[in-house]
This record gives sequence, structure tokens and C-alpha cells, in this order.
Amino acid sequence: MIIAQLTGGLGNQMFQYAAAKSLSLHHKTTLLLDISSYCRDEIPELEVPRSFELSNFKGVDEEILNVNVLAATKEYDFLRNRILQKFLPNYKKGIYREPYFHYDANFYKSRSSVYLKGGWQSFKYFKNYSKIISSIFQLQDNVIENVKDLATDYESQNTVSIHIRRGDYLRKPVITEWHGVLGRDYYINAFEQLTKQKKIDKVLYFSDEPEWVIKELLPDIPGEIVSSKFATNQYEDFYLMSRCRNNIIANSSFSWWAAYLNPNPEKIVVAPERWFNKAPYNTKDLIPESWIRI
Repeated sequence: MIIAQLTGGLGNQMFQYAAAKSLSLHHKTTLLLDISSYCRDEIPELEVPRSFELSNFKGVDEEILNVNVLAATKEYDFLRNRILQKFLPNYKKGIYREPYFHYDANFYKSRSSVYLKGGWQSFKYFKNYSKIISSIFQLQDNVIENVKDLATDYESQNTVSIHIRRGDYLRKPVITEWHGVLGRDYYINAFEQLTKQKKIDKVLYFSDEPEWVIKELLPDIPGEIVSSKFATNQYEDFYLMSRCRNNIIANSSFSWWAAYLNPNPEKIVVAPERWFNKAPYNTKDLIPESWIRI
């Protein structure tokens, strides 16, 4: 069996699930989800409180477990015996910790019973199972029923979604320094690059700070702000972004997944070359080859 530790927000959970699900398919074994990180009494000061959110997808129906309880169960011996596993390669240990941010080529050489601990933020972890993963990550009808007609309208025109994420990245100076916030120049450049290749009929903005969009982007890239006006929660935002014909994403796993799940075979996706500001991560395997990085 594969056990996936889930942490972070929606986009992070999707990366962790997609990698673990693909590994379970590879090993032909079951997948279990550990959501202990959302059951803590105290949240560190620099961490944004999150909750388990994958149940809003039609295909996510795995059993939910608490690994702290599992560790005392004989069936999960692979979580123990750490002394005996000390000299094994990382990917052969019962608890397989992601060794670095970029793709680990040993991923599919892991044990068939393993606890995955990490972010696994590369499309390469689920590249061979992309159709299955995309089918799993379809939102429940009741979650998107209020915006289905709007989604159909966006699909019928040559639309582009532009995602601006600022709120939680600006919450603390140390978080801003770590992640970085994309400025006006990135979005202007991204839009110019996209429109060199395709005529755009409608620009649709999705942001947690619409005031910034009005001031910095609307004068140069006229469009419509969707967040809070037509979409009333993050799932509606996510769904509508994924139904735009093209996407300009932020340095955010949230809009990464919206663009990845965009079913338009002729989509153009523009992503930032620099995903983090000062975080020491190699992001070479994060962005699919067909996307434009600027």
C-alpha cells in the first residue's frame, strides 16, 4: 500500500495525491491518505491554516487515515524498523522523504508499501498517468453548479485567465521573501507573449487582491475581474480558470493545476521562469515542456 502525507492548501494536496496515486497504480496497490497535519491543535506562526480539500473532487475516494495510529499496527511494519532501514537508499525506505524539489528519477523504484512525505511538485511524477489523474480531479457537480453556465461561455470564446496571488504571500515579510510576489511587468510581458501567438477575445482576472489588479493591470490589459464578483469561493475560481481557453498563471500551485486541467488541446499557458524568490529549490521539472516560461 501507498500512504500519502497531505499538507498545505489545495494545489499542494493535488500534487501530493497525484504522485502517490500514480505510484499506487504503478505498484498495483491501494492508496491511503494521511491528513494528520490538518488535525493539529497548534499551527506554527508562519503557516497558513489549511484543511483537507480533495473530497471535493469526484475521483478522490481513498480511505482517510491517521499515521500516528497506524504506527502501532502490525500491518504497517514498514513505518517502523528505522534502524534496519538506515543504510537503505532513500527511495527504498519505509518512509520515503522527497530528497529535493525537482523530480527524483528513483520514484518508481520505491517499495510497494511506503509512506510518502514531501511536496512532489513535478508533472513528471504523474506524467504516465496524466489522463487518469485529470479524470480524478473533476470537481463535484454541487461545488460548481452556480458557475457552469459561465464556464460554458468562457469555453466558447478565446479567453485567457490571469491569476494574481498576493494575499497569503504578503502575510509576513519572511513569507514574501521566500515565495516572492509577481509584479506588473511579469503580467504585461506574459500577455504580450501570448497575444503574439493568439488573438484573445476576453481577459478574465482571478485574484485575492482585486484592488491591485484594478490599479496595476486593468489600464494596460482591459478585462473583467471574476473573483468575488462571479465566483464566490476558491473552487469556483479554480473551475472557471480551468475552463478558460488559455492561462497566465502565478507562482502558485493553485493556478498551475487550473492550467494543467484545462482541456483545450490548443491552449497556451504562460508561467513564471522564477517560481520562488529566495527558496533554494531547483524548479526545472515543475513546468511542462509545452508551457511558455518568462
